[in-house]
Amino acid sequence: MVPVLMRERDRFEWSQTATVFSIHNLAYQGEFGMEILDKLDLPHHLYNPRQLETYGTVNFLKAGMVFSDQVNTV
Repeated sequence: MVPVLMRERDRFEWSQTATVFSIHNLAYQGEFGMEILDKLDLPHHLYNPRQLETYGTVNFLKAGMVFSDQVNTV
């Protein structure tokens, strides 16, 4: 979720910083209910199939892939 927080919550502070997301293990995706957005102080409009939502949950792995500038695998 760090790339999401950088882009959405602290966008001006991190506007010149690029992110790389490394996928290590697809079995651990970090799936949570929508209430996690409130705990992270993120807007609810991010909860959609193109950004954070996957099959009714907020998916941290998807968030990293969508909001990072580059994605790689180990």
